[in-house]
This record gives sequence, C-alpha cells and structure tokens, in this order.
Amino acid sequence: MKFKKVFNLIILLVLICSCSNLQKEKKFILKNNIVFLKTELNSDSKIGMYDFFKNVTSLSENEKIELIEELLKYKGNNRVSKPFILCYNKNLSQMYLGNIKNTTVEIEALLFINQLYFDNPFYYSPYPIIIDSNQKAINNNQKAMDSVYNSYIKWFEIIKKKGINKAKRENILPLLNTDYKWIYGIDVSPISKLQFKI
Repeated sequence: MKFKKVFNLIILLVLICSCSNLQKEKKFILKNNIVFLKTELNSDSKIGMYDFFKNVTSLSENEKIELIEELLKYKGNNRVSKPFILCYNKNLSQMYLGNIKNTTVEIEALLFINQLYFDNPFYYSPYPIIIDSNQKAINNNQKAMDSVYNSYIKWFEIIKKKGINKAKRENILPLLNTDYKWIYGIDVSPISKLQFKI
C-alpha cells in the first residue's frame, strides 16, 4: 500500500508541475500523509478537490470518467516527468535495461488512467514503457504514441457509454487488438484482485 501512495504522489506532483502553463489555479496540501489536490487544468476542467490517496480508487464512475477525460488531454506532452524508469509492480521479476531513460507526462497520464480503471493496474502496465508488435519501445516515437492515445480515446468512448463497471466486467482493455502493449505487462482482467509473481 505504501508503494501505491508513493507512486500516486509522484504522478500527482509531476502532473501539477508539468501543466503549469495551462493551470489557472493549483493548490495541494499534504496533511497526515494524505494529498489534497485542487486544480483547474483549463477553463472547462471540472476536477475539484480530491482526497487523492484514500479515495482515488473509490471515486464514483462519473468522477473517474471526468478524470480520465482530463488525463487524455496530455496527449503529446513530451516533457520529462521523471528522469528515470521505475518498475511499479513489486512482483515482477523482469528488469528493464533498454534505451528509454526517462518518463514523459503523456506516459504518466496513461499510467494514472490505468490506475483508475484496473484493480491491479501494475500487472497491465508495470513499467512506464510502451512497446510495439516488434517489441520495440515507442515512447520517443510521437506518431506511435499518438496511435496509443487514439486507442485509449476509443476505449474511453466505449467505457463512457457502457459505464466503467460494466466495461471492466466485459474485460474491455485500452490496448486490446492493437499493435501496442505495456512492456512486461499482461492483459489481466480489470477486476482481477489476484497477486502473483510474473
């Protein structure tokens, strides 16, 4: 649980810092190891105050939909969010030793979307690296990243119509039937609560 808190804090701070040119207002308070965030990313933003650590997984479907819609706006944001690559699944035995050395804001946004949708997001996306069907990392290939975002946008339209819980039960995944996947990730059911070594 501590690991998820650290991960969430990193994503939160990165997203706040990386969108400073878009923000009209930002405010976050750290109190009793809970991050409270109030942010307005642009004029039509509806994101308000969130008890980030305790409630991110217990947000209503509508709040999750609003947050996912907001996060999809980070398409094309190539600013470095972290100058390193970190594995988010403590049960993963594989190590990444490739050429990608940092994480961008657009990748972090997708990771956060996965966290909102999957019960075990780090089996689906254990590393902040997306690969193509040839097992080549595409993080630095904007055309491929645009395709990934377009897949997430199509997936989002489906889950918005069906509802998140129904889409999860139907095993509707963001990159299903595409040429892309998260490196070392598995197409785990969004409702799976199993913990296992991979």
